[in-house]
Amino acid sequence: MPDRLTYVNLFPYQVPKERLGTDYGSYVRALVTTVGQSFLSYDNYALVNGELNNQFYTNLEIVRRLAIGLQTPFWNCIPARTILPNSKSQSPVPAKPPDRWRAEV
Repeated sequence: MPDRLTYVNLFPYQVPKERLGTDYGSYVRALVTTVGQSFLSYDNYALVNGELNNQFYTNLEIVRRLAIGLQTPFWNCIPARTILPNSKSQSPVPAKPPDRWRAEV
């Protein structure tokens, strides 16, 4: 085992199977079984353009079930600003306080 933490942040479940090279469940399991990372972590933001991303909860449920099956904790990072994918400005736009999203999973 290396003396540094291995950290890979997975794609969200909406990424096509062709890009992942396998189905989403196998892709997520490989992080633990092949890479040996001691936790799961993925990108899928709850707020996009100031609106709730409904796919956020679907991804949360998928990764939670896989994490339970693998007996592995998972991380979901909540951004502290609104994601504006079509914005030309790179300045952060403050979102609602992320503290209300904080949870131990």
